[in-house]
Amino acid sequence: MIKIENIQLNGSIDAVSSKSMAHRYLICSALSDFSSSLYIPNISDDIKMTIDCLKKLGADIKIDGRILKVIPINIDKLKKINEVLKFNMGESGTTFRFMLPVITSLLDRCEFVGRGRLPQRPIKELVDIIKKSGCLISSDKLPFKITNKFRFNNVDIRGDISSQYISGLLLCAPMQNEDVRIDIISKLESKPYVDMTIDVMKKYGIEIVQEKKSYFISKNNKYTNKGISDIIQKIEGDWSNVAFFLVAGAIGSKQVEIKGLNLNSVQGDMKILEILKKIGAKVDIDINSGVVKISKHTLEPTDIDICDIPDLLPILTVLASACIGKTRFYNISRLRLKESDRIKSSADMINSLGGIATEEENSLVIEGKGYLKGGTVSSYNDHRIAMSSTIASIICEKPVILDEENAVNKSYVNFYEDFEKLGGKYVIIDRK
Repeated sequence: MIKIENIQLNGSIDAVSSKSMAHRYLICSALSDFSSSLYIPNISDDIKMTIDCLKKLGADIKIDGRILKVIPINIDKLKKINEVLKFNMGESGTTFRFMLPVITSLLDRCEFVGRGRLPQRPIKELVDIIKKSGCLISSDKLPFKITNKFRFNNVDIRGDISSQYISGLLLCAPMQNEDVRIDIISKLESKPYVDMTIDVMKKYGIEIVQEKKSYFISKNNKYTNKGISDIIQKIEGDWSNVAFFLVAGAIGSKQVEIKGLNLNSVQGDMKILEILKKIGAKVDIDINSGVVKISKHTLEPTDIDICDIPDLLPILTVLASACIGKTRFYNISRLRLKESDRIKSSADMINSLGGIATEEENSLVIEGKGYLKGGTVSSYNDHRIAMSSTIASIICEKPVILDEENAVNKSYVNFYEDFEKLGGKYVIIDRK
């Protein structure tokens, strides 16, 4: 439990590496034909889960300072394994939904376990597809064992539950040894995350033909990093996580600068810049240097569609509270199934700090007063609630008391270090 003081943040920090991109680069590197070197200075708990899974499959991954050296999985050795390998997903939904189809495409027998809210989070649609291929699965939710190898060519899947299902199927498609077609049978939400997967796979030699609501991968595609294996690939900055400090600049009285961002990124959460401009913050960007500077101006409430940017909701509720008037967030129903019920936990955070948040059927309404009072907040063991509550202290009249602050390690291990670099102050207090 920590006590966070009401202090304005000011200064400059480097963007943390993108967790979403790191998952994808690690998997593609492990499935490739030559070794890869990845620059990932911030290794979060979720990334550790993906690394552990890949190592269990036989990839040799060594961490040398800020560089990860990845020697690919030896498929021939993998075929000779007789034991049932157990894979721990931890609390990482991304690891689970990516590695489930990848692992089952490589092994005849395997076991999956997880903890926290992960066994309750959506996976049924992906499990059903794997079952339909002839795999035997002991349960519809974690923990479970799987027998028989996952094989598919044509598959229909909904796109409005988790885009990670589609990414997982894309990642394992080149291992099917036949043409693969994935048809999306509903609206595809969080499409930018699928675009990220396609972008990284392309760097590793995989050509994906996109039509309006389908993806086609020919059987001739094989993962290769020939030509780039001797290059250290730097994982770009994480727009989802820098959003917290960009909002800090928008709601405080001083400027915040973030360095090392890709202003041509396919990451959907780069939309934070568009939202900050729309709501009235002063946004200065330098495309060539990758530097963004944010400072406060006149903030005006607005309606915001969360469909493609679900991870931004918690910090945007803090931004909305700094406005005067009503902000409505809509298309948010999928957020019930994140690390927490992120609609409820976001509303509880604002209400606990003296703001006004009202849950509606598929929306969340914030009645902004320009400030919050402060108070005690639970992170619900959700990294994005923990970080949002910390940034909310900037507009609070009194300190914020935050429980389960270590949830930030899921995605942003150095969050509080960067918070202090910008002048933030907090102290650890005893739980009573």
